[in-house]
Amino acid sequence: MQSLRSVRRVAELTYIGRQAASSVHRMIAYPDGTEARVGDTVSLAHGARTGTVTNVIQSVAEMDAWNLDEPGLMIDTTYGGLVFHPTHSLTDDEIIFVARAAN
Repeated sequence: MQSLRSVRRVAELTYIGRQAASSVHRMIAYPDGTEARVGDTVSLAHGARTGTVTNVIQSVAEMDAWNLDEPGLMIDTTYGGLVFHPTHSLTDDEIIFVARAAN
């Protein structure tokens, strides 16, 4: 059984790691390299569905607000409402940039 001291240390290191991650701005991009932005239209599910990016979640504060452990895109889909796609899954899930929203 872990001691309270070791549990606190793990929690402290996790917090420090998340703070360090928040200080570095990393652009979230689609597999083609295009920067992801709110309002983008994307193709999902191997082109069978479409969606609109509602949130680009990058900072620790944004992840905490959404109760997430990693950055990614919140996409309003035509098939299931809001769906979160972590950054590492954008290639695997074939999230393809279709069009930029008009300003």
